[in-house]
Amino acid sequence: MISSSVEICASALDLGEMASGKTLPWPADILSRYNVVGEIGAELRLAFDKKTGRKLAIKQVRSNAPNIENILKEVNHSHVVVVKERVKVGQLWFVVMEFMEGGDLSRRVVQKKGMPEGLAKFYFYQMVLAVDYLHREEGLAHQNIKSRNVLLRSAEDYCLARLADHGPSRADARRDCRKLRDAWFYEAPEARAPGPQRCPRRSDVYSLAVLLLECLAGRCWGNRIAVAYCLRCLDVSAPCKDLLRQMLVCEPDRRIDLRGVLRHEWLQDQDMRRKVEQLTQACKPSALCVGPPRDRLASKRAVTFRLPARAEGRARERLM
Repeated sequence: MISSSVEICASALDLGEMASGKTLPWPADILSRYNVVGEIGAELRLAFDKKTGRKLAIKQVRSNAPNIENILKEVNHSHVVVVKERVKVGQLWFVVMEFMEGGDLSRRVVQKKGMPEGLAKFYFYQMVLAVDYLHREEGLAHQNIKSRNVLLRSAEDYCLARLADHGPSRADARRDCRKLRDAWFYEAPEARAPGPQRCPRRSDVYSLAVLLLECLAGRCWGNRIAVAYCLRCLDVSAPCKDLLRQMLVCEPDRRIDLRGVLRHEWLQDQDMRRKVEQLTQACKPSALCVGPPRDRLASKRAVTFRLPARAEGRARERLM
């Protein structure tokens, strides 16, 4: 007997259809290896690996950037979303990545209407580690830092956070990356100036500060006047305000860099760092692509979500 909140694996649906009933141009290479289940976002679909039964997310990306197929496969960091592969069909890229059960940080911010300082620091520190890795090890600026691109491992407050959507920035490193961003209120002042962008890595520092401010205040502040007002009114510690002020400096050459951010006294919280380290050790990014296959019955129980009535009826017929 199947309940209205049906437990279903991808084999219960037509692979070319989403739960919404829309038909999308899924490439045969994707459908041969992944069972596509349903929507989890505007461009994101939930899927299962047919061999391992692991839950994955597949995103559609439109990009003409060169070498985009090699962008994320070599990135291996605990606070950067793991991308398993990319498949190109015309101008569309299908990006297969790990599925993060906790959703994105923007939802968590809305739910909490402003986080306690300790919890905001916990998420912020993980994002600083992720961006610092991209700057130092990968030689790129993210250029698209926002709460919707911070994905959470679980529904718990203190969970692992990973940064997503840095691929187009790397591929378009020699072009104007501002065209790829849709959240102007996270942008540093120099990113909005005409001409080639200056100091893109320092711009990431500014965006991280806006992200932290959003977590603390419960909303995103889109201009410098609002940011200054928010800084005055925030009920947070003096070290937290000091770090925010150093990161929100308008002149990029005078803005603190990420090494300075990591050394700042506000982030010298050993309990918080220990908690992040424990989560990091428990959730290694390489775990996405390894592990024994799961049986078919287990994969059917892997996810629970509500389907439209028509899709649910079709699922019943397939599973009975």
